[in-house]
Amino acid sequence: MLIRHDISPENYLADETDYPAVFPLFDNGKMKDGVATLIDSKWAVTAAHCAVDLYKKDFENHPFFVKIGGKENIIVRAIAPEQIGAVKSIRDGSGKLKKVKITVGDLSYDIALLKLQDEVKHVQPISLYQERDEVGKSILMLGWGDFGTGDIGIGRFELVNDGKFRLATNKITKTEGNYLFFEFDAPNSQDVLPLEGVNGPGDSGGPALVNTDNGIQLIGVSSGGRYKNIFRNFFSRKGCYGWQEYYIRISTMYDWIDREIGKNS
Repeated sequence: MLIRHDISPENYLADETDYPAVFPLFDNGKMKDGVATLIDSKWAVTAAHCAVDLYKKDFENHPFFVKIGGKENIIVRAIAPEQIGAVKSIRDGSGKLKKVKITVGDLSYDIALLKLQDEVKHVQPISLYQERDEVGKSILMLGWGDFGTGDIGIGRFELVNDGKFRLATNKITKTEGNYLFFEFDAPNSQDVLPLEGVNGPGDSGGPALVNTDNGIQLIGVSSGGRYKNIFRNFFSRKGCYGWQEYYIRISTMYDWIDREIGKNS
């Protein structure tokens, strides 16, 4: 998570038990990478590019364990929209995974459903936001990804994942197709929030949560980010003030999610 440099980092720390439906996909005991959110008793949602890493781990042939609300479960299937492209496992004569072939399509469909082996009964899933009035809404982001501050950002080769669970807030400024956009405002901006922030590498797949009359709902899934100035993307460190984050809109993907869960349950 990238946070304001003028606010104490401790203010951004979150308690994992407060958000048990949010869980890391990859956890080696020291750092956590990739995020998913429980949206049904047997289904979670993440970014499709995070699901690619599951194929690289050969999850189809070896149990891939995740921990949800303190209890282990196993991911047994990953489903992504056909528009995003395809993933194919290449194996040798003995069936051992050699490599994963990736065909990239439309990146605005960077979302995937993860089917769990066991029904989750001890954690309440997070419901999905279906309205298309996202602009102007305040969101809460959560994740264990790389940590930095907006004045410095994150370098290309630095290891800054400390495994801590963080939250940050922002406000949606624009929608375009399947994307939600918001920006990392500097402390002197009139639009900056007290816990302003954006995702860092490793927060991909994480949720954007919004308060509604029906409780907290999932409004977006973390996909990526960039600077609006194309030249700054080449010459600046990632995640400095002015960085623009984009999430996949749950509202435009809701019908696909509902259909896939229905036919694959």
